[in-house]
Amino acid sequence: MDLDQILNFITNISFLSVLKIFLLIFLLFYICFAWVILRQEKFMAQVIEVPISSILTVLVNIHFWASIGLFIFGLFVL
Repeated sequence: MDLDQILNFITNISFLSVLKIFLLIFLLFYICFAWVILRQEKFMAQVIEVPISSILTVLVNIHFWASIGLFIFGLFVL
């Protein structure tokens, strides 16, 4: 690629494409956040036994898989 092609590529980048890339990066960070919550809940369930822990485990797992699903959905839609 020569300099004209590189400059043409840079000038053709739109605001919406940059926004889409940042949104996908944000969703990746959100998956990492959901994974941290999943790990913390597993550690907490080992230390503290409460009657609601099984419900909390299910909700945390749903949250983690929903964040992965949201990222995959964003890949196809965006």
